[in-house]
Formats: sequence, structure tokens, C-alpha cells
Amino acid sequence: MNNLFVINTPFQLLSAFMVANSYEKEAQNYLLVLRPNEYENWPYSTGIQYILKDASTWEKVLIVEKWLQRDDKKSSYREQIRNMKERIKSSSAINQVFLGSDKIIQNQMIVELAGCTTYSLLDEGSFSYNSRDRKALSKIWQYLRIQYFRYIGNIHGSMRYNFSGIGYGSGNVADYLYRPELLGRKSKCVKPLERRDIQHILPSIAAHMEEIPILMQQSCIIFLGSPFIEQGKFTIKAEMQVLEKVYKIAQQSQLRLIYKTHHSENEDKLNTYKKTYPNMDILKSLEPAELLYHKYKICHQFCLLGDVVHQ
Repeated sequence: MNNLFVINTPFQLLSAFMVANSYEKEAQNYLLVLRPNEYENWPYSTGIQYILKDASTWEKVLIVEKWLQRDDKKSSYREQIRNMKERIKSSSAINQVFLGSDKIIQNQMIVELAGCTTYSLLDEGSFSYNSRDRKALSKIWQYLRIQYFRYIGNIHGSMRYNFSGIGYGSGNVADYLYRPELLGRKSKCVKPLERRDIQHILPSIAAHMEEIPILMQQSCIIFLGSPFIEQGKFTIKAEMQVLEKVYKIAQQSQLRLIYKTHHSENEDKLNTYKKTYPNMDILKSLEPAELLYHKYKICHQFCLLGDVVHQ
């Protein structure tokens, strides 16, 4: 069995690593890092670099920073699609594709280029469990984009594309999730990432992570940032009301409050938080919070707050 994992974020990379070393441990696993978020910072993350370079997990790792994007003028879309098809075919014939997200049309196109018509989804955080649907005009636009790329790329297949939210595609045959009991949408097949596998795999990654000084100095509370304000799901005032309460608890308990940012958060919002809460540290770390918790929980009191607070 030859598998192709297509990921775009560090959290998706962690989920791919989990699946490859549990359910797909006996398979030949190939990794495609496609249009990665904040890729300029990936080389400085020792945890991420360990996952990417683990030869016992990946037969081959391919990193493509830009593909079918308007700001990439180095080659035509037709040439980009042809080159990607050749790079995928240079590996063994792919039997199964795992996507970090099936909302991104470039990810879905990789499924067809690999010669498949279905895919499985990896856990990518809260959006894997409750993803908002696209608006009607957005669905039409995505449909036109896909048909255009398929036409100029001479792509012919029977895959049915997803124009809605994450996980709604009819081509999605399985969801690999950390907390399947929280899934708020339908799924053809849910495959839980078992605690025993997580506890077996995480230590190897944590052992290769460099120390983060502010997490070593004293017991702390970690507040997980999110892009919900930027997406209009609630206001900055609402989040600051929660953050104010946590800030006071941290001061009263003599705990260090650390705000771990999300890559989609607005810099102006973060600057506002810095001014309003001068004793709160801002942590811009690519490592998923799950990795940070595993690495530091033995040494310090380590409380995670964030998405769950807003729910």
C-alpha cells in the first residue's frame, strides 16, 4: 500500500505523522507539504524538522511552497499542473490519499493527479469537527476555478469535488480524529487516533524539540489564540472579556500567562493585547499546543485555554 499525505499546516503535519505511525505503519508513506502556512519559519522549529526528516516514517518528502497561485509567475498553470503530475508519478503508484483539508481545491486536485477518486481526512483542529459551509457565490467560484484548472491541466477523472466546508466532500471516505465524540457533522467512517498511540509517538518528537525559555521559568497558563475574531465569529471585546478574567487569575495565583498565537491572527489585535496586558507574554511557536503540553507538563503546572473557552 502506497499512501500520499498532503498537508498545509504544522498541526496537519502532526496528525499525518500520527496516522503514518499507527494505522499506516506497514505502508509506504509519502509526504507532500503543499502551500505551507508561514513556511519561512518552519526551518527554525526543531519539532517540525524532526517530523519532516524522519526517514523511518516517510519514503519521500516533497515541499511545494507555491502551486496554482496568482502571485506565482514563474510558470503557467498548465506547466505547474504537468510538473506536479510528474513529481507524484515519480513515486510509486499511489493507492490512498490523506488530506489535511478538503476545502482547499489545490489539495483536492492532488487526489486526481495521484490517480485516486477518494481520500481520507486528517484532524486539523476545531475546523475538522465543526466547519462552516461556503456561501452560494463562493461555491460557484470554486466550481469555476476547479473546472478551469482541470481543463488546462488535461485532468480527467470521476472524483466529486467538495465545494462546501471541511469534511463535507462526497469523496471523503474516512476521518482520522483525536476526539471523534465531538464531531458535529456526518462522516462515512470515523477512525479514532488512540491515546496509546499518541502517548507512544509524542515523546520521540518532544525529545527533539529545543527548549522554549519562557515555558521553563515558572508555572504558567497558556491561552490559545484563534482566528475566530478575524473570521467574524465574535468580537475582540468578547475575547478580551475572557482574557481579562484569565489575566487576573494568573496574577492572583502568581502564574505566568502566555498567549500562544495562531498563524491567522491579525498583528494589530496582538499589539492591542500586548498593551492591555503588559505582564502577558506572546508566544509565536509553530509547534502545536499538544506538543508543548507533552514536553512541559511534567515540569510545570501547564493549563491550556482557548477554543474551548469560546464554546
